[in-house]
Amino acid sequence: MPWNNNNAEHAVKAFVMLRHVIDGVTSEQGLRDYLVMLSICETCKYKKVDFLDFLLSGEKDVAAFAKTKHRKQVLSLGGATLRNDLDKKGKR
Repeated sequence: MPWNNNNAEHAVKAFVMLRHVIDGVTSEQGLRDYLVMLSICETCKYKKVDFLDFLLSGEKDVAAFAKTKHRKQVLSLGGATLRNDLDKKGKR
């Protein structure tokens, strides 16, 4: 457990900024929708996933999306390595 409260303070910073912008003019449903999107956005940041990529993917689980994206990156890197090895050996 961390000795400070930085994670919690960072998590609410975006909401505090919104509160100043809207100045209390919003519906309860609009606020709920914003908080859901904020939660997803913060989770994407924590998992090092692009927020827009996640939204466009249609996936509903950020962790599953992050694993899939990581696996695709590893496979593409592996493919590039394989191509480079074949080029060096003159087999391509």
